[in-house]
Amino acid sequence: MFILSNRNASSEKKRLEYLSNHDPLTKLKNRRAFHKIYDNYLINKLEYSLMGALIFFDIDYFKQINDGFGHAMGDKVLQEFANIGKEVFADNGTLFRLGGDEFILLIQNLDSRENVDSQLNELRRRFKELDFLVDKDGKVYHVHFSAGIVELTEQMEPYEVAEKKADKALYQVKQRGRDGFAWYSEE
Repeated sequence: MFILSNRNASSEKKRLEYLSNHDPLTKLKNRRAFHKIYDNYLINKLEYSLMGALIFFDIDYFKQINDGFGHAMGDKVLQEFANIGKEVFADNGTLFRLGGDEFILLIQNLDSRENVDSQLNELRRRFKELDFLVDKDGKVYHVHFSAGIVELTEQMEPYEVAEKKADKALYQVKQRGRDGFAWYSEE
């Protein structure tokens, strides 16, 4: 029989809680944590009349990175995106890894679209500056991302509705050639 002390049991409980809510590769909060935080945001949004935004990110051509350069390089790309994204949005958003090359950023108190656009451009610039991939001929490749943004207005939109809108905006970016971002529009 193995007996844990209260201190060890408490430590183990904290470790398991962390693991259940974080992505082990990027150390970002995961899909499970996102849904809890988003549900809580909806409650606070109603009470405090908060405006927010959801930004869906997708690393462009990520499958080709993994297939052509290996999973270790793919992991490095994901880790760097997570690190830069956390830095750029540290003051006004929480970045989550949903899985694969999909990330989502929740901005719970949106001050302006212009500020978000500026931060996204900063993220794009810093991410593109990294020299990730070198082929056999010594050519360096730069990696970029696409993003779809949905503003969370007065309506109490469940996640599934917001996700569809952000996906539609993301699809528009991909149709235009990727490496950019777009706000969802009803038009």
